[in-house]
Amino acid sequence: GEMAEHLRTPKEVREIGAWLTERYGRLPGTPTQLQRRPLATQRAREQLLPLVEAYERLKRRREVVDHGDQMALAARIAERHPEVGEAERGRFAVVLLDEYQDTSHAQLVLLRSLFGNGHPVTAVGDPCQSIYGWRGASSGNLTRFPRDFRTASGEPAPVRRLSVSFRNGDAVLDVAARVQIPLRLEAREVPVLVPGGNRVERGRVVTD
Repeated sequence: GEMAEHLRTPKEVREIGAWLTERYGRLPGTPTQLQRRPLATQRAREQLLPLVEAYERLKRRREVVDHGDQMALAARIAERHPEVGEAERGRFAVVLLDEYQDTSHAQLVLLRSLFGNGHPVTAVGDPCQSIYGWRGASSGNLTRFPRDFRTASGEPAPVRRLSVSFRNGDAVLDVAARVQIPLRLEAREVPVLVPGGNRVERGRVVTD
C-alpha cells in the first residue's frame, strides 16, 4: 500500500537498498546505531518484497485492485493524460481540499495534475493533526501546497493561518497545546489556538 501511495515499485525499493549499502560502505569507522537504523529498516522492507510481489501477481490473476492501486492508477492517468485534467477543471470551477495534511504523494500527484497551474484551489489542514502516516500520508504536502498549487500568475499560493477556536474554551485548548508540544517542534509555523468570543467552559479537564 505504501509503495502504491508513493508511486514506487519493488524494483525501485531494491535499488534504494543497493544505494544505501554502497553509501554505508563509504562511512569512516563503525556506524552508530542511529546511522544503522535506515539500513535495518530497508532490509526489513526487502524481506517483505517477495510477499508483496506474490500479492501483486494474485491481484492481477483475479483482476482486482485495492485502495493503493486505485490511487496510483488515478494519479498516473491524470499525470500522463492532460485531457483528463481539462475535463475535470471544466466540471469544477473551484476546488476545496479538506484535511489536506492526510494526503499521500499519489493523491498530491492526482490533485496537482487535475487542478494545478492556477486553477482556483483552497486546501484546509493542520500538520499537528496528521494521523495517516501509516498509509502513506504526508503532512509535508500541506507545507508545500503554496508551491504545488501556484496562482494563475505563477506566484506561490497565499496562506491564511487560523488560530481562533469557537468550539473549546481555555482549559481544553491549554491541554491541547501541551499535548502538541512535540508536534509543534516540526510545525513551528502553526499558531497556538486561542478561544473565540464564547469562552464559557463546558466540562473540566481531569488527569489520572
